Amino acid sequence: MAMSKISKRIITVLVTLIVAIPVIGLAVVYLQPSPVVVPQEFYQSRKTASGIAQELATSINQSVENISLIARYEREGEIQDAIDLTSKELSLSSEREVLAAELAGEMEIMARSINQIESRTARQEALQAVSAQVAAVSRIIPYNNLMEQLMTSLKTKFGGQEVDDKTIATIVENLNKDAKEINRLTKEFVDSLKNFDVVIEI
Repeated sequence: MAMSKISKRIITVLVTLIVAIPVIGLAVVYLQPSPVVVPQEFYQSRKTASGIAQELATSINQSVENISLIARYEREGEIQDAIDLTSKELSLSSEREVLAAELAGEMEIMARSINQIESRTARQEALQAVSAQVAAVSRIIPYNNLMEQLMTSLKTKFGGQEVDDKTIATIVENLNKDAKEINRLTKEFVDSLKNFDVVIEI
């Protein structure tokens, strides 16, 4: 699935969130959230999204480990193992594209449901969760692009052609920064949903 499709979904979610913000600010006196009503589609997408987000975070962390492992193989002269792992990482990058698109779709559903949650505090936590995860998904696009650039450069290097090691080092540094930010945003997503559960007393 093309990254442009993910970008379009992210834009759709952001527009939905912008529309939701004024409603979130309404005084709770106009709503009687006892018990708090939460749309079923929000629950369903939240469950699916949580699983996908965890899978993506695991994939990101694995890719960071793979970079270190590839470097170790190179130092030890295990060039074929290094080449094999770069090929595997390129496949994982494609899988992350699919997961990111699926997650963006679930965020769109959750965003559309926020205004139907009959608790201002719960809506705020839901908005925070969706905003954090949308930000995480948006970081996966440049992360994947950098990863593909790195793996292609490494394959070229292992094939005997000259590659600028400083460029590779810079890419790795940026990948590590993106990975940390994606993990931070994913944690924010999880924490906000935990707060959401407290508000609605799950």
